[in-house]
Amino acid sequence: MRVVFDTNILVSFAIRPNRALERMFDHIAVHGRSLVSEDTIDELFDVLSRDKFRKYIPLNMSLDFIDWYVGISEQVLVTDKIVACRDPKDDKFLALAVSGRADCIVAGDLDLVEMVQFDGVAVFRPSDFLSRFVR
Repeated sequence: MRVVFDTNILVSFAIRPNRALERMFDHIAVHGRSLVSEDTIDELFDVLSRDKFRKYIPLNMSLDFIDWYVGISEQVLVTDKIVACRDPKDDKFLALAVSGRADCIVAGDLDLVEMVQFDGVAVFRPSDFLSRFVR
């Protein structure tokens, strides 16, 4: 299973690890691969570098989290330009999913979740992904 995680999910896991997200990432580590692109890594770095997150996670731990996530993921060269999401900033996740032949996107962002699917790629909330795929 090839999965794209939006930044919202990754930031939540970085600043507030919980058993549900842990189970999701453990499942992907065994049964699939998370996908990243230059744009999605840049956004994750930008968000986790913001001062407002220092009260939740020190900068060095944010950088360690990014290194960990990139290390367990497959970097995809995005070749498809997508303009389809209500929020243009989220098009990068759709482009990654299409270029990386993803099976699904796991998102907390309503602009993505409300799409339900894009170009044959399902979009799930974390809870829906867990109930459907993780036992």
